[in-house]
Amino acid sequence: MTDLASPSAVAPRIRHLGLLQAIAAFFIIVKIVYVFRVGPIADEAYYWMWGQHPDLSYFDHPPLQAWLLGISEALFGRSLIALRWMTLASLAGIFWIFHLWAKRLVGDNWQTLFWPGIVIYLASPTFGFFTSLAFHDYLLLFLCLASGHFFLNFLTAADAGDKPRHRDLYVAAFLLGLAGLTKYNAVFLGLGVFFYIIAKPSLRRLLADPHLYLAAAIAIGMQSPVIIWNLSSDFSSFKFHLADRHTSGWLTTVNWNSLIDFPAASAFLISPFLVPVFVRFFLKRHETRFEEVAKGLAIWVFWLSTATFILVSVFDWVFWWWNLVGYVLVMPFAAKHMGQRFLFYGHVVFGALVTLFLLISYAFLPLSILMGTPDWRQTRLYGWEELRDQLLIVRENYQPDFIASETPEVASVAGFALDDPNVMALTERITQFHYWWDKNAHVGQDAVVVLERADNPGFMASQFETFTPVGTIDITRFGYWINGFDFYYAENYQPTAPASRT
Repeated sequence: MTDLASPSAVAPRIRHLGLLQAIAAFFIIVKIVYVFRVGPIADEAYYWMWGQHPDLSYFDHPPLQAWLLGISEALFGRSLIALRWMTLASLAGIFWIFHLWAKRLVGDNWQTLFWPGIVIYLASPTFGFFTSLAFHDYLLLFLCLASGHFFLNFLTAADAGDKPRHRDLYVAAFLLGLAGLTKYNAVFLGLGVFFYIIAKPSLRRLLADPHLYLAAAIAIGMQSPVIIWNLSSDFSSFKFHLADRHTSGWLTTVNWNSLIDFPAASAFLISPFLVPVFVRFFLKRHETRFEEVAKGLAIWVFWLSTATFILVSVFDWVFWWWNLVGYVLVMPFAAKHMGQRFLFYGHVVFGALVTLFLLISYAFLPLSILMGTPDWRQTRLYGWEELRDQLLIVRENYQPDFIASETPEVASVAGFALDDPNVMALTERITQFHYWWDKNAHVGQDAVVVLERADNPGFMASQFETFTPVGTIDITRFGYWINGFDFYYAENYQPTAPASRT
C-alpha cells in the first residue's frame, strides 16, 4: 500500500481543464445569483429570527447557526448577503479540503482530481444548489468534512503503526463539537469514528490512549448549551425530534410511501449518477492507506446514518437531507471513482438541468405554475419586498402594539422584511416563537395580522375581540398570480393556549 496513487489512473480527464473550470464557474455563478436574487426562504428567515433572540439553544435545532446569523446581522446589518455569505465561505472551506485530499492521493498532479471533484460536488443538486440556502446543512457539511479530515490524519497514522499526532485528534473533536452544535445528526460522525476504532484491529490500540477519551469529552462537553436549554424546557427539543413531530402511527404503523420515498428522493437529489460511485468506493480495495482508512470510516458513518433513517422511514416521512452526514466523506473521492465519462457528463447535465429548473423557479417564476400544479415550496419564496412595503403602510396607519401571523413561516419572513425581530407567530403549535413570547404581557393589546391567502383566519380571529380586514396584496410575476397576503387589524388580544405540538 503506497503513499500516493498512480497519477495515470486519473490523468486523462485533466485534458479538459478549461472545460472543467467553466462548468465549475457556471455552478458557482448560479449560487451567487441565488444569494443576491432570491428572497428569504421561510426557514432562512426563521433562523434569522433565532439569531435576533440569542439563547443557549433552540426548539428545532442546536444554536450555532443562529449564533452566527446574529453575529452576521450585528456586523453587516440585515440583508440577503448577510444572511447567506457564510454558505459561500463554507463552500470555500470544502474546496480547500478537496484540494488537500487530492494532493494526498496524487501529489503534484492534484488538479486531475480537484477540478472534476468540485464539479461533481457542485453538480449534485443537494451539495451544489441546496447548500446555497442558509439552512444548517451547509455548515454541518463543512464542519463534518473538516472534522473527518483531522480524524483521518490521526487514524491513518495509527493504522500505519506510527505515533499519531494528538493535535489532529483534538482539532477533529473540536470541529465535531461545533458540528453537534449545528445539527443533531452530526452524532453519526462521532459514532462512526468510535465503532470504526473498535472494529479495525490496527486501531484498537487507541482504546488504551487516554487522549481519545479526553477528545470525546471535549466534543460531548461542547453540547452543554443544548443540554442545559433542554433541561430548562422539559427536554422539548429532544421530545420534538424523537416523538412529537411524528405522525400518530409512529413506531406502530408501517408507511410504505415514506419507506419508498426516502431512498428514491435521496438517489435523485444526490444524483443517480453518483450511486455507482458510492458502490465502487465502498467495495474496491484502494491504492493508498489514506483512502483505505477513509473508506472504512465512511462506511461506518454511512450505514449508521442511513440505517437509522431507513428505520424511521418505515413509519414516517424522512427528508433526504437528514442523511447528508452519511455521504459527505465520500464526495472528495468521487472524481477518482466516477469511472466512465458518460457517468461524469451525465451527472453534470443532470445537475445543470435540475439546478436551472430550481434557480428559475426560485428567482424568476415558479415553473410549477406553468405545469398546472403550483408548488408552495416555490410560490412562498415570492413577495417579501411587496409584503414589507404593505406592512409599512398598514403599520403607519394603525400604529399597532405588535405585528403577527399565524404561521412561523410568514411571521419570520415578515420580521426579516421589516428588520423587526419582534414580529410574532401566534400559532396553535409549539415553535421557537413560543419561547420568547410572553402572552400575558400582551393581553389587551392590538395587532396588525398578516396571513397568506390560503390561510384560514379562524384561529387568529379567535385570539382577539375584533378582527377587521384592512388590505390585501397579490404577488404576480410575468402576469402569473403566485401568492397573496391579507392584512387585518386585530383589537384586544385574548390568547388561548396551543392545542398540541406538531
